[in-house]
Amino acid sequence: MNQVAQQFKQVNQAGVEAMATVAGAAFSVMERMAALNLSAARGFLRQRQLSSRKLLSARDARTVLSLQAQALIDDSKQAMDYSQRAIEISLQTRDSLNKVLGYPQPGRFPAQ
Repeated sequence: MNQVAQQFKQVNQAGVEAMATVAGAAFSVMERMAALNLSAARGFLRQRQLSSRKLLSARDARTVLSLQAQALIDDSKQAMDYSQRAIEISLQTRDSLNKVLGYPQPGRFPAQ
């Protein structure tokens, strides 16, 4: 009976350690996403400020249209950059959780 209790204790301890690792990974992801969101918000606000100043100094409709088109391109680039970074964070998180849970890495097959 003592051996069963010892095995039960080891399994429980491993489960607790795995949950602590998963919780740590979750907080890490939240921190990284919060930092990414703050950085993106600052970037968008900075870009809007610059674009607004340029638009206020425009003297004709052609210049206004050109500046608006450039602002749209800049916003699109920032949105793509944000998306790429968010995807990187999610893929890194997936890989670290797969390691904790013992799943094979994507694109890699277990040895036979």
